[in-house]
Amino acid sequence: MTPDQRPSLPPVPAPYQLPFHYGALHNIGVDYLVDPEPARELLAERHPGLVAAEFDGRACVSLNYQLYFAQYPNGGGITQEVEVNIIAHPAAEAHRLPALDYRQYARGFDQTKLLGIARIHVLCDNPLAIDAGRRLYAEPKYPGWFEATMPSLNGPAEQQSWSIACKGPGSPPTARASNTTTAPCSACTPIWPASPPNRSTTRRSPATAPTPKPACSPAR
Repeated sequence: MTPDQRPSLPPVPAPYQLPFHYGALHNIGVDYLVDPEPARELLAERHPGLVAAEFDGRACVSLNYQLYFAQYPNGGGITQEVEVNIIAHPAAEAHRLPALDYRQYARGFDQTKLLGIARIHVLCDNPLAIDAGRRLYAEPKYPGWFEATMPSLNGPAEQQSWSIACKGPGSPPTARASNTTTAPCSACTPIWPASPPNRSTTRRSPATAPTPKPACSPAR
């Protein structure tokens, strides 16, 4: 294929435009190191061109909660969502991947940029964000409702844990949570020095099934 024959990028569907600019973002990720076989089977079904990355014989499933604000010409919007992902790479590029353990991956040692997130499921409480995710990125994005508690400069200093309850669409506040994750930041294991140059202090720790230990992650 010559340069003149390369396909063009598809148009961005109206009324959206790229890139998307966040006004503020609060984020926590929980990684689970799991048996790779179910991850392989799920990727073969959902993303057949991708293969689950392995770290010392374990696959990595990542849950990512986001609370973000965006400003638009006619006002603003607030969105909460949870992404369920598998860390993966293109099947055809497996020979280019270096051998990495989880700590090295989480610290960004991979310079090939082949390791990425294979989106499996997204729950979101903003209809506009659901539509944008589906139309811009073909995300499997569906309505959800959340109750969240997190550390805040506007809250009590002793509040150091994140608690995210994800519920079904239209669930009232009294409904039983379909899934709740609690991450005590005091229990996080640092994977880089406390004050790395040009980087805010943040922590990430893996969880190994069947007794996962959640921990904080940097914003993505």
